[in-house]
Amino acid sequence: MFKAVENLREQKGFTLIELLIVVAIIGILAAIAIPGYLGMQERGRKGAVIRASSAIEPEVQGWLNSALKGTGAQASVIEVDSDGDGDVDSTDDTNATLNGYLIAGTLGSAFVKARQNMYTEMSPWDSNTSLFTDTIDSSVIAISDSGSSPWSVRIEAKDALGNTLHLKTIFSD
Repeated sequence: MFKAVENLREQKGFTLIELLIVVAIIGILAAIAIPGYLGMQERGRKGAVIRASSAIEPEVQGWLNSALKGTGAQASVIEVDSDGDGDVDSTDDTNATLNGYLIAGTLGSAFVKARQNMYTEMSPWDSNTSLFTDTIDSSVIAISDSGSSPWSVRIEAKDALGNTLHLKTIFSD
């Protein structure tokens, strides 16, 4: 008995088998954790794009409603920040100008330009690509309008593979 205790005191380290078992356990844990982590990143990216596309719906609705007022008594009124400087002032487009964009089918483009001037929002999949665009492509949120009656603006968000994450067509009130 005393000899066994004495041998334990003299042993200074781990055996090769003990080290191999520890390495195997770490390998198994890594094999399980890394794919889960990568999947979590992708879910986070998709969630961010869905939230961003949902969050702009009221703003796009406001642009559409202002554009439709462009032929009546409120044609000269300025209601939206069309230049993206953070202020609704005399440098912004009137409702009549917005109505011209709507008829030409470029209201979505004008919205995207104002949004890009105000915020630096990049795609979570590609840091060189703006999050908002006026053309439907993967990894972005596309804003496009019908260009004809019934007047509408379409918001479509796609992931890096081109799968639609969020699709909303906004009609006038």
